[in-house]
Amino acid sequence: MARGQQGRLLPALKEWDESGRHGGYHAGMALPCRVIIFDMDGTLVVPALDFDLMRFEIGISKGSLLEAIEDFPSDERLRAEEIIAKHEAAAAAASELLPGAAEVVAAVRASGHPVALMTRNSRMSVRAFQERHGIAFDLIRTREDGVCKPSPQPV
Repeated sequence: MARGQQGRLLPALKEWDESGRHGGYHAGMALPCRVIIFDMDGTLVVPALDFDLMRFEIGISKGSLLEAIEDFPSDERLRAEEIIAKHEAAAAAASELLPGAAEVVAAVRASGHPVALMTRNSRMSVRAFQERHGIAFDLIRTREDGVCKPSPQPV
């Protein structure tokens, strides 16, 4: 985040011209977008999930948890989903906002842009995060809503 000449906070967003070329950063830039999308872990909150511990408890050695359990038999997948949910709930309940996160979301909202949250977390952990920190979103997309990041499809 950068401070403009008048001391205003400017989101670190790039402006693109009609040909798709980067137009650069500047104070008071018009945001050519309809919605600003935030991630949760590492963007708004300090990352707190211990993925190695989750993999150990589930019984996988490496890789993405969600993709790894897709091919599990239904009973094993349910057990894995319960382990993930337990860890996500604990992380959300103890979550700490990154410095300036709430202020950036509020500034984007005040600029008239809708604010969205897109996360691979569960809807339950997002609710816990919102209750803990009081941050509202106009749209929330979690893994329960279908294809999720890193695919660009939900955007």
